[in-house]
This record gives sequence, C-alpha cells and structure tokens, in this order.
Amino acid sequence: MAGRMNYQRTTYQCIHPGELWQINWLEETATVVSVYDIREKRMKTMISFSE
Repeated sequence: MAGRMNYQRTTYQCIHPGELWQINWLEETATVVSVYDIREKRMKTMISFSE
C-alpha cells in the first residue's frame, strides 16, 4: 500500500423515487456498488478490486 493517499469517494443516485437507490463507493483498491430496495428492504452489493 506504499504511496497510497487513502482516496475515497461516495455518490448516491435515486433510480426510482421511493423504491430504489444506488450507492457507489470508490476507494483506492476497490469499487463497491450497492442497490438499496426500499420496498423489499434489501440491499444488494457488488465489489470489484483493482491492482
């Protein structure tokens, strides 16, 4: 992890008002994308690691 600057960024996007939200976490070593389904009270997450 030498030379890393601890970069992190988060963005939010409403896909369907009152139903679905997309949350994106961008970090130095990975990208995490979650979709929160308000109606079903479920969160689905995908993680992608980089070199």
